[in-house]
This record gives sequence, structure tokens and C-alpha cells, in this order.
Amino acid sequence: MSNSQVIRFFGDGENRFVGVGDVGSTYIWMGVNDKAFAIGNALSEDLDRLLGNGGLMMYCLPICETLEDFEAILDSTNLTGRETNGNFAVIDSTGAAAMYEIGPTHYWKFDTVDSENGFVVRTNFAFSDNDRSYYDQYDRSNALLEELLADDNINYRTILQIHARDFSDTDSNPYDIPFEDYIEEGYPWGYVPSDFSICNYITGSAAVFRGVLSGEPPCLSTMWTMLGQPAGAIAFPVFPIGEPPIEANTVDSSALCARATEIKSQVFNCPGGYGYCDTYKLHNDAGTGIWDQVFPMEIQLFDEYDDCFDDWISVMPDDQTILDVQQRMTTDAYDFLQNVVVDTTLEPYFEADNLEPHPTERVHFSETTPHGPETWRWDFDNDGIFDSSEMNPTHIYTEVGTYTVVLRVSNDDGTVYSVREDYITVVNNPPEIVSQIPQEPEFEVVKDELITFLIEIEDDDGDPITVQWYWNSEEFTQLYSISVVFDQLGDQTIDCMISDGYSETWVNWLIHVVPLSEDDPTVPEYTWNLTNYPNPFNPSTTVSFSLKHDSDVHIDIYDVRGRKVFTLTDERYTAGQHQIVWDGISDDGREVASGVYLLRLTTGEANLLKKALLVK
Repeated sequence: MSNSQVIRFFGDGENRFVGVGDVGSTYIWMGVNDKAFAIGNALSEDLDRLLGNGGLMMYCLPICETLEDFEAILDSTNLTGRETNGNFAVIDSTGAAAMYEIGPTHYWKFDTVDSENGFVVRTNFAFSDNDRSYYDQYDRSNALLEELLADDNINYRTILQIHARDFSDTDSNPYDIPFEDYIEEGYPWGYVPSDFSICNYITGSAAVFRGVLSGEPPCLSTMWTMLGQPAGAIAFPVFPIGEPPIEANTVDSSALCARATEIKSQVFNCPGGYGYCDTYKLHNDAGTGIWDQVFPMEIQLFDEYDDCFDDWISVMPDDQTILDVQQRMTTDAYDFLQNVVVDTTLEPYFEADNLEPHPTERVHFSETTPHGPETWRWDFDNDGIFDSSEMNPTHIYTEVGTYTVVLRVSNDDGTVYSVREDYITVVNNPPEIVSQIPQEPEFEVVKDELITFLIEIEDDDGDPITVQWYWNSEEFTQLYSISVVFDQLGDQTIDCMISDGYSETWVNWLIHVVPLSEDDPTVPEYTWNLTNYPNPFNPSTTVSFSLKHDSDVHIDIYDVRGRKVFTLTDERYTAGQHQIVWDGISDDGREVASGVYLLRLTTGEANLLKKALLVK
């Protein structure tokens, strides 16, 4: 339908009537006369044919009062032939209602009296059109009316606010408004297509005829009308007794339809998506949607109309009184629609499908900003550099840590940011030591004994594992086991570092190498030696040293820049093995930082160095 819809009054015939039609056209789509005869058509192909849809309506409204009058015209023109191929919905003052399918020489009547539920549904709006969408509109319309009937709630109000503004999918299932999802990839959050909906994008107007009961004044039959696409229009009443309100028809335009068309352009504004509707502009939790504003106003109009109608069927006023009320209600509707605010405020929001990914896992981000942003800029680690311009990107974090994510979205209404502090925490399950041989972390062996060290490892993440072995700080690489011959007396260390590329796990052994009893029947022979265990350590490590002779021993601890951190001991010791614990404290009593430290032992005969690694 055209986006320029107007209401016209025709008062020259036997019956006065009003109808909705296009600007500049001599035809109407639907109308009602002052005898309560109302008719609407559903075909756009033959309006200008000889006694086509438009011609037939314009012929019948001035002279028909009942369905029988209408059928008499059809019977007579069956003989002469018509250029009519369509259908008509008709009601009259007796309460009769029927749908007529009409061809050039025949017609078929579908009477509501004969229907199971008391109503008849027809939705096809194009001649010989096989478009499946019209079948889906039929299914959805039928389901809606059945729901309303079950609640005893079929009336002009529910048809205007519920039925005429319904959105549904290709399976005739209703869309929730707002639609909190993506309809499909590439379309903005919250938009739905209207092709298969009753509230179709191409709909240019809608009307509901509120009839009268037997004995009520037939001129009070009312054409409740929405000029413009119903999603952004407002309903107002029109009576078939005089000129329509000025907001509904000036010389060549309708202010109401023009305003509804402005709103339509803001609602159906999906980039690259003809006919897709921004449902958050219709209704939302904040109550800023068009329907959140319009529906309460319509209910006020409904209530005012019902009060007037009840008074008028008791005491019928003159035509001008009715037209004055009609004008005032329409002006109120138009003024209100003029002030309706279409909420286009961008409030960026996004979600990730994995908030605690492993470094090798992909994180998919879904942007869920209402009102259709047109550009996106993602900063996945808040370093000030945008990493992606996709709507819903995927990112892989390579380092363990916690990350703040920033999204910037823009459209013609502006640019806004969303910052999610500490949103993504990249985690890693370190390698787990299932078993180790020897099991004891500290033990004795006799000189020249062969010992095999073995570890068994599991990694839940399936990361590739590297293993590094250290014998008295000498580094060498093996697989999961090594064999060592201890040919030197004193304390020695075996350390094993297991890494998955993101974290490290250590296993440490301290071995006391002692002589065979027959080699040393009296006094053991010691060598100069300095070790610490564990290494790496946190928070303390045991410093072991052996002295060949009784000696004055001085042990200092230095950082890697050569600055003395702590004096561990400055005393005289006897020959043999000794141990002192360093708890990671400096001379001034503070905890030292993580890092490499040098242990230096000096005596009159020996000067030994040992590296120690503190890991916090």
C-alpha cells in the first residue's frame, strides 16, 4: 500500500460514508456508511477495473444497508460480468458478517454464522500470488483470534493493539517484543523481519469497524483507523456522517499518516535489511518504546469513545456534536503522536561465551546493543588499541591473566563505549605430578650409588609438556626420568621443572651422599659444598653446607646486581654437614621480592657460590 493514506467523506449518495484510500486516488480500500454497512477489500490488482474492487465498493456503499443488498448487486452483475477478482469482508446493522470471494461471474459466501468459532479469516493481499508469507499471516491471524476468543476478548481494542500490530515468523510463531536475540547472522540485535507478519512493513493503514447492535443508531458505526504502518501509528475514531478530521485529510495529504511514516522510517531502519523492525523501539524494559507511549494514550481514547457511545445510544446528539468529539479526539491523537519520542539511544552491551578460557581456546563475543550500531571497535585487553571491527568477533588470549574488554559502537546518533572491568580471566591448569620416584624429597645414598629419578605427569588441558632437569644446578634435558651416580660426598640436589608453556611445576630432591662404612671406619671425610633445598623456593629454603675442616664460616646472600641482602651466618663451625634456614627476609626485616639470589660461603680455604630462585 501507499504511505500516503487519507480518509475521505462521500455525502452525495443515498447513504453517507467514509473510507480510507490513497492520496490522489478516486478509490478506497475500506469504508462504512451511515446505515452501518461496512466493507473492506483485500486485493490491490484491480482497483481501477470496471467494477473492480474499488469500483464495487464505491458502487455499494452509497446504496447498501444489509448483506442481502450487497448479494443482490452481486447476483445481478453475475449475469453481466465484472472485472472483479478478490474478496470483501462485510458487516451490517443486523450483526451479520461474512467474507465474499468474488470472480467475474460467480461469488462464494463464507458466513460467520456457519463458522465454528464465529469468525472468518482471510489474508491474501495480492492477486494470484503464491508468496508463502500470506499463508503464514493467515495461520497467525487465526491463532491470535482463537486466543482472544478463548478469553472472550475479541473487540475493536484488542484487534487494534494486539492483532494489527503482531509480528511473527515463517512458522506463524509470534516474536517476543522486544526480540532479545539475533534473527540471523549479520543482522543487528533485536531486529525481526516483517514479511510474514500481520504488521507487515508494506501495510499503509489499518481499520477496524465497530458496528452497532439492533436498535442502536446506525450512524454510530465507527471506523477505528490507523493511518500509516501500524507499528508507528495511533488509532482514532471516524464516523460516517461528515468530513473527516483535518489531521486525516487535507487537500493532498494526511498529517497523521505523514507522522506515522516518519516513525516507520526510524523503526524499520535495519542496514541492508528491507522490512526489518527494531523491536526495542516498540517496547522495552525501560518503558521508552513507541508502544509504551502510544498504547496508554489509545486506551484513554477508547475509554472516552465508549463513554460517549454509551451516552449517544440513549440520547442521540446532532451530527455536529459527534463531529466535534471526533475532531477533538483525533487532534489529541495527532498531538500526542507528534510528541512521541523514538528512543534511538545506543547503550552498548556485549557478552562472551567463555569468561574463563584456556590460553588456546577461542572466545566468541556477541554484541547485544539495541538500535542497530553500524560500526564496532573492540579492544580485548584495554591497551588502547582496537583489535577487531567485526560485529561479533572471536579472540584468542595467549597469556594467563585477567582482562578488561572495551567495545565502542557508532551510528548516525553518536558513538558510545562499554567497558567491562576484569571481564575475562584466562586460566590454565598446570601440569600435575601424579607420582615421583623416589617419593621422599630428602634421603641418604652411599657414595657411587646409582639412583633413578622418575616422574609421571598429567595435564588436564592437553598442553605440550617440556621437562628440564638440574643436577646441582647443572641443566640438562631428558624425558621423564634420569639416572645419576653420586660419586662425591656431601649434599647434592636433583631438581625437575615441568612446564606446559604457561605455568611451571617443580619437583625437588635433597640427597645426602655418605661414605661406605668400610671406607671410613673412624671419621668421615668431608668436602667443601654448598646447596639449598628446595630450589626454587617460597617462602623459605634450607641452606646446606659441608666443611672439610673446622672453619670460620661467613655466608652472605646477594641479589643479581651484587648488593648484599642478608647475612645468613658469621660463626665458627666444626667439620661436617650443617643446615641453616633462610626465610626470604633481608637484613632490615623485609620480605625480599621474587628473583634470583646468590648464596656466597667463604672460609679460610673455600669460596663457594650457589644460585637460589625465589618464586612467589
